[in-house]
Amino acid sequence: MNQKTRFRVSPAMVVAVLALLLAVGGTSYAGSKLAKNSIGAKQLKNNSVRSAEVKNGSLTSSDFGNGQLPSGARGPAGADGARGPAGADGVTGATGQAGATGQAGANGDPGADGGQGAQGIQGPRGPSDAYYDVRTAAQGIGATDELVLTTNLGGDGNYVINAAFQVNADALYPVVAVGCELRDSTGATIQSLVQRVNGNQTNGFGFARAKYIASASVDENVSIWCGTSPEGSGDIAEVLQASLTAIKVDSLG
Repeated sequence: MNQKTRFRVSPAMVVAVLALLLAVGGTSYAGSKLAKNSIGAKQLKNNSVRSAEVKNGSLTSSDFGNGQLPSGARGPAGADGARGPAGADGVTGATGQAGATGQAGANGDPGADGGQGAQGIQGPRGPSDAYYDVRTAAQGIGATDELVLTTNLGGDGNYVINAAFQVNADALYPVVAVGCELRDSTGATIQSLVQRVNGNQTNGFGFARAKYIASASVDENVSIWCGTSPEGSGDIAEVLQASLTAIKVDSLG
């Protein structure tokens, strides 16, 4: 028994055959029937034109999007631009810590002397008094001591006393020693001085200085007493003049 085999065509096969026919026939139609410049951007589908359909060297950089073309080699640096205007001043910073003290510098030259100042007011009177007496009449002296001059003191205290005298010797004696003493009011010797004088000469000068503390318990005074040696009858010398000064001071040095 002969059996006939039936082929069932699937829908996919039908679509594939139709697509083949359209492709072959469409190309021939487009090549023989399309007018020049009749296909533009509207007729082209996306991604329908690939590298194989583009002529080498026919595109420029403007035909590509950003990042589609590789970067070229870096060109040389351009010239420096003009200097811009100065910016505004910044805010003042905080004050820094004080630094260590530096070494002292060398002393400068002395300045000019200042002018003399005004005279000050007179101070109070100091604790000093002076008492003075002088004898100018000649007085003969011999072996017995004679009072020549007396000065009263101004009460108790400290005194500096200066006594001076000039004597003359008789011509009968080649050398006469004249002894004079400075005594207080009780007769006690404060200071003594021997002055040797040649006969018939008036160049015998004597001077005595003493420090004395007067007491208020007695009538205070100081005196000059003088006598001669060798002893002779009568006055063999004379005191031509004498002076006595007593200065009261605060203390005796």
